[in-house]
Amino acid sequence: LSRFKVADTLISGGSMQTAQELKASLPANVVILPSDKDAYDNFRQVKNAAISHRPAVIVRPQSIKHVQDAIKWASMSRRSISIKAGGHSNTGFSVVDDSLLLDLAPLNDIKLNDESTIEVGAGCVWKDVYSALSSRNLIVSGGNDCSVGVAGLTLGGGYSAFAPMYGLALDQVVEFQMVDYRGEVIRASENENNDLFWAHRGAGHGSFGCVTKIIFKVSKLKYPKFYRCKIEYPVSELANLLKEYEEFHAKDVTDEKSGTIFVDIRAQTIVLDLVFLGNPNTDYKAEFQRFLSIPSANVVFEKFETPLEYALNNTKPDVEVAQRPHGASTKRGGFVKQIDQDAIQCLTKFITSAQRYLSPIPSSSDANAFIYIDYWHGKLGKVDKKATAFYHRRKRFAQIILGSWASRASEELAIQTWVTDSFHQLSHQADMFGGHPNTPTSGMTDWFRFYWKSNYPRLREIKSKYDPEELFRHPHSVRPVPPPQPELPAGEEEEAPPSRFQISKL
Repeated sequence: LSRFKVADTLISGGSMQTAQELKASLPANVVILPSDKDAYDNFRQVKNAAISHRPAVIVRPQSIKHVQDAIKWASMSRRSISIKAGGHSNTGFSVVDDSLLLDLAPLNDIKLNDESTIEVGAGCVWKDVYSALSSRNLIVSGGNDCSVGVAGLTLGGGYSAFAPMYGLALDQVVEFQMVDYRGEVIRASENENNDLFWAHRGAGHGSFGCVTKIIFKVSKLKYPKFYRCKIEYPVSELANLLKEYEEFHAKDVTDEKSGTIFVDIRAQTIVLDLVFLGNPNTDYKAEFQRFLSIPSANVVFEKFETPLEYALNNTKPDVEVAQRPHGASTKRGGFVKQIDQDAIQCLTKFITSAQRYLSPIPSSSDANAFIYIDYWHGKLGKVDKKATAFYHRRKRFAQIILGSWASRASEELAIQTWVTDSFHQLSHQADMFGGHPNTPTSGMTDWFRFYWKSNYPRLREIKSKYDPEELFRHPHSVRPVPPPQPELPAGEEEEAPPSRFQISKL
């Protein structure tokens, strides 16, 4: 068949279909075009007002058949595809300019199967999963925040306070359902298309096809009730806290315990968020005694009856600002092996420099800058780094530098500059050796090594098998292996062929 694109009109073997005709062929409100103004601007947006990408067509499928029809149209129209589920892509990689955007939010069915597995539509958020499981004392280890999309978090990793005991979200998947570049439904599990199953667990963000459903195994909560201790310190105690934090994870940490350090730059405070999932008959306060000995401003102990209750009470301040109208944010992050003296000096320098960068921002503004530090350990580290595409399995500290602001251009410039400069210093001074796709960093040239290390060559081979024409593409998607080029006689040069799909700003 002869295929070419003329002004959004498909010509194939004598038949043609425009985007308007695609819209007319599907139910109302499934296909949204730029001419649909308010709906178009609403559904192209991610939860970050700093990002404003403009897809050519938006499809909000109400069934798998709609996904198939949209993908077939995109393939015949030579139109690349981007995929949005929960909309939490901070960099906006889930919405690509000039692409066909699949907004999967309507695919939010959920089904619990005999307390052994749960089937989750790609449009679900973690609140949907926790709500279905909490009353039965069951869990799938997913997001700390209820509003995060299930599909995006799982395909990129899925760390939370539950991960040390129950594993990453991707480690609990037993099957993916996906529509490929031909519009065909295929399944990936240990027993079927197991190479694709391997790749989706850690590198599946819109790289190989459109995942429409994920089946997770569920676990019985070992202890239904669990506890959190939040301790607030003045920022002057950062060095002492980081030393205790490093020693705690070297000597005292268990799978039942996890802790996150959260530094609020403008408030000049540190919050240590400690979670205990162990036996409620244990003196859980004693488990964190070393941190209570550091001079603090405030200590709060909380008890949660279910994972849902915990996740509903766990929205971070930067997320709250970013999710307000016109709220925006940016972040960078990666892994370091230890918090040694060099790392402490580096973090202290970030905080000092932030005050200089942020000083022009009015005190009444919500704009702010933050640093997160998590320690990844426990069950996730018991999986070999080659068992899934997710490479970074060994014990390590995850550090994220981020900022949020409202709509003032001066605030955006100040915070973007501080975050970018701080990440550059961290990556060079603190021995940052990698990251993961759930914390993507715009502008990186070697992102594939940063995320996947030696797993990337295999990922490219799988990409070539399941999406050889690179229909599914965004700035950090897996690239296929280039086809072999015939040798040319000496002195002759071949002109590079045009790109098969229209992709801009990648």
